[in-house]
Amino acid sequence: MDRVILTGGYETAELFRSFRQDLPLLAETSGKNAIIVTPSADLDLAAKDVAYSAFGHAGQKCSAASLVILVGSVAKSRRFHNQLIDAVTSLKVGYPEDPASQMGPIIEPANGKLLNALTTLGEGESWAVEPRKLDGTGKLWSPGVRSGVRRGSYFHLTEFFGPVLGVMTAETLEEAIAIQNQIEYGLTSGLHSLNPEEVGLWLDTVQAGNLYVNRGITGAIVQRQPFGGWKKSAVGAGTKAGGPNYLVGLGEWVSAPSTATGAPAHAGVRRIEQAARDFLDAVELESLERALASDALAWTEEFGTAKDVSGLSAERNVFRYRALPVTVRLSEGEPSPVWSARSPPVSWRAPR
Repeated sequence: MDRVILTGGYETAELFRSFRQDLPLLAETSGKNAIIVTPSADLDLAAKDVAYSAFGHAGQKCSAASLVILVGSVAKSRRFHNQLIDAVTSLKVGYPEDPASQMGPIIEPANGKLLNALTTLGEGESWAVEPRKLDGTGKLWSPGVRSGVRRGSYFHLTEFFGPVLGVMTAETLEEAIAIQNQIEYGLTSGLHSLNPEEVGLWLDTVQAGNLYVNRGITGAIVQRQPFGGWKKSAVGAGTKAGGPNYLVGLGEWVSAPSTATGAPAHAGVRRIEQAARDFLDAVELESLERALASDALAWTEEFGTAKDVSGLSAERNVFRYRALPVTVRLSEGEPSPVWSARSPPVSWRAPR
């Protein structure tokens, strides 16, 4: 077996890796996703998108919203509170054979951490909408919204994969982003704001693979929004499904002569070149310089450029790469130069 492609929980990826340590595993795993709402947001649209993102498919999508983080005055906004509660409580819960159903059952009777999330409050928490078991199967639950979720709490940091949403608050957008980034997962993330500076700050600092501005955070479409995450939301060297790089992980790399010319594109790579001059011979140095020139060309034409390949008039779907700091040790006993290497790509979209 050459490699395994897996979509499932992080624990499942760990299990597969335990079977064979040398097996290339390309896994899209769990998510603990949040939507931030700032005072500049369209609160009616935000409430709709939060409810849809949290309770579509009964919250059983890895991209579903598990948290909403309310910034500043939004935390005290009766308008947003009432709109969110109305949106959640008006959902028609039922089985698929009822065409009026808007939220269906979970895939198995609630147990373990999901049952805990549906029935047990943490310190300082209260039910804004208390979830209820609707029949004897244990699969059909009404949606739940818990207020007062504290930073660092069990509900803040744990993935549950079901119809329950936690409400958190932050004084500033920076604090909200820190709350979001504290989570070990980084699959999808949302921001509702009409302030361009807030949008820019969030796009530059949030840690997630798919970023959604002023819309729901589920329902990625092939090519428009290649799908995949950071941190514990991705395992292995896989790239985002539905994007231009996905097939790269299914093939093998072979060396090819480089004819590119030019200086290294970023400072970290230049440091590698400078360090290498101390111990490489002329032939090896020439090979390294060709490789660095090739890197510079790739950075200029692909990896350092944000693109909207779909070019829709109604929304922007921007595909970009983000830098990830890594450390490489050349060989035992040698110094370890550090540079910024390219991470799996990140895409975000927003209505134009």
